[in-house]
Amino acid sequence: MDTKHGFNQPFHFALLCLIALAMESVHAFAQPATGPVELQRNAIATIGRWLDHVLGTGDAETTQSDLKAAQADLQTSYSLFLARQDLGSAAWSGIKLGDIQRYHNQWKSAISVYKDAIKLAETAKRMDYQTKALSSLAFSEMQAGSMDAAADHAAEAARLGAHCGNISFYFDALDRAGEIEAKRGNTFAAGDYFERAFLMSDQIQDRRLVYQLFWDRGEMYLDDARSCNYKRGYDVCYELLTMAQADYQR
Repeated sequence: MDTKHGFNQPFHFALLCLIALAMESVHAFAQPATGPVELQRNAIATIGRWLDHVLGTGDAETTQSDLKAAQADLQTSYSLFLARQDLGSAAWSGIKLGDIQRYHNQWKSAISVYKDAIKLAETAKRMDYQTKALSSLAFSEMQAGSMDAAADHAAEAARLGAHCGNISFYFDALDRAGEIEAKRGNTFAAGDYFERAFLMSDQIQDRRLVYQLFWDRGEMYLDDARSCNYKRGYDVCYELLTMAQADYQR
């Protein structure tokens, strides 16, 4: 009887078990507790709750920790999606990361993030995400004072949006394009964008987008009324004020 060999068998078995447990521990530390899809979904839900809180209370400070947590989850999901070569999902995480920069009025940072998201969406052939990223980029460029670039990207977003398959993204792109053209003083082009969006407003489930449209169009009417020559055309000027009031009250 080989007592030496017989003695080592349970020892070897125990050693193998310890090695397996150690490897599982290392694997657990190396991998996030949740996958990128869940991280992204949870982060977007957190952002939605933060927006509801801010819009409902006007307080954007007391829940900043929630926004930071969402940003961290989105950044992790972004990296994991890139590692998986899931460029479309990475683009969506990137868009949401850009939104967080926008909420902090970090326009230059937002512009850089949105540009990266556009490239990813284009490579992934996700025209819907490309539309959304272009529209968000245009808005950020407008806020940063780059009006020509904003107008170009807004027009591209509106063009792609018509075929992107997401009516909410298309609607938002039209509204943003209208807002940018109104800021440039091009009320004819702005009115055309706003009208095209208005015709779809009944199909939009997110009513915040619809309220934003009416606000933006009301701002255009009000700005036109302010610059109106009342001595030459009081009726036209009064009509602009009436239309502005109607949009603000919707």
